[in-house]
Amino acid sequence: MVMRAEVAALSVRCIADGHVDPSAVGVLADVDAMALEAEDRVELIRAWERVKAMVDAMQQEALASVIEATEGVGLDGDLARHEVGAALRLSPLTASRRTRNAADLVRRLPATLAQLRAGRISYLQASHLAEAVRELPDDLATQVETRVLAKAWDQTLAETKRLTQRAVIAADRLSAMDRFRKAVEERTIDRMPLADSMEAFWVSMPATVADEVWTALTDRARAEQSARQDAGLDDPGMDALRVDALVAAVLGEHGGTQQSSAIPKCRCGGAQVAAIVVDLATVLGMADNPGEIPGYGAIPGPLAREMASNREWVWWTIDPGSRQVIDRGADTYRPSDRMKAFLAARDRVCGFAGCNRPAQACDCDHVVTFRRHGRTITVNLGPLCRQHHNAKTHGGWRLHYDAETGTKTWTSPLGRRYAKGTDPPLA
Repeated sequence: MVMRAEVAALSVRCIADGHVDPSAVGVLADVDAMALEAEDRVELIRAWERVKAMVDAMQQEALASVIEATEGVGLDGDLARHEVGAALRLSPLTASRRTRNAADLVRRLPATLAQLRAGRISYLQASHLAEAVRELPDDLATQVETRVLAKAWDQTLAETKRLTQRAVIAADRLSAMDRFRKAVEERTIDRMPLADSMEAFWVSMPATVADEVWTALTDRARAEQSARQDAGLDDPGMDALRVDALVAAVLGEHGGTQQSSAIPKCRCGGAQVAAIVVDLATVLGMADNPGEIPGYGAIPGPLAREMASNREWVWWTIDPGSRQVIDRGADTYRPSDRMKAFLAARDRVCGFAGCNRPAQACDCDHVVTFRRHGRTITVNLGPLCRQHHNAKTHGGWRLHYDAETGTKTWTSPLGRRYAKGTDPPLA
């Protein structure tokens, strides 16, 4: 039943600035936002934010219990990340971060968890603190926690990050350089698909180098901007010109993003080729159906044709009935490059529930192992990223594959089942 506006407004204010407990969910659910005065509507979103933090805290305790259950069957608690990833449909990186953060908040940072449950800080603040003190001994982690929590309740996430960074260095000045060297050793680069046939790169590098790289890209962008102005050409803006400068630095001066020659190349066929899954009608210009880049996703039909128009290319045709990539096979233990390319085109991503790592970056796994007379044919092969391959081989996970439906059913060490169905290209 919806509360009267006056009572609802009072309840909202109490939750926004006072005590938060599980009963607050039901109270706020009965509030008609449109019946509140404008100021109280703002209080309502503050109240819901505090309730959300409380629920996040309760989930941390639930996640920690899954870690304990995993340890209870004789496995390393860190392997609970596979269970969490499958259950919540999270990427391996996200599942690992969520699991480790929950363990740290429950076991090492109880004061932070209490502040989260009280709705005084957000999950993003709590998780950042957990990650920042992970390499510190418990006593120093508590020292940093105390300093950060004294101010975090009234800070933005960015302010909390800066405060945490200073507190970590102040608490352990002698190890700060060791942590920096370790971070440099673990530097990485990753790709993230975006909408509209675009991709983003996420790169970690030393801050001093990053500043120099940014300055160099900006200088090149400004020079290009000036040249375009002199030539009477449109100015796409500094950000776009920085991207062009980066692409040109890697691919050469003729690798600008405006030319078709800059469409990304890949090695999924064993050579520098344009890899694309596309139907025959689009190839022949009779239709403009979407194509797909293995490891990225769908792209417009005209762009798919353009990828193949001026270079060697690999393409796979689609069965018009099932919309599945047409099967091929091999008899050797190790799949050929051509078979790997086929698997990447057919499956696109890791076969583990919730994982979307591109197939090109995965191992080729035998569903029925080669030692048990599993053949190296496409119906018995599928991509698994290295950590989920290890989970199947060493971590107690079992896989059943239904060749007719293409459904992979995973059984976890805790006895839960997770299904991953087919997602045919161009379906």
